[in-house]
Amino acid sequence: MAKVKQFEKVLELLQNADGAVVTKGDLLGKLGTEIVENRIPTYIWEIKTKAGIPVEAIKEGRKVTGFRVARIDRGTRFRFGIDSAEVGFKTVETSEGEVASAEVDFEGMD
Repeated sequence: MAKVKQFEKVLELLQNADGAVVTKGDLLGKLGTEIVENRIPTYIWEIKTKAGIPVEAIKEGRKVTGFRVARIDRGTRFRFGIDSAEVGFKTVETSEGEVASAEVDFEGMD
């Protein structure tokens, strides 16, 4: 049986919150000695990159106070990227009923 990684434990807590904000104190209180406080940003980064789940940081001024799993709508552009089903081309129906593939123009992409 494979060992459960720390970022997977943090991810499970965030997913169980059902979109509610999970504070750093909640993470430390529920996971106790299983995670290290100074590594919380690393766990969040691993969730974003390894699991591919967008996590939103909740801030008070410049200080991050909590996290939540971002809501994903099909085709919505996040600062993390674009939904893979909507990248580059979009299928459209022409006036004659033909199906064509047209390049999608994403404004402000750079």
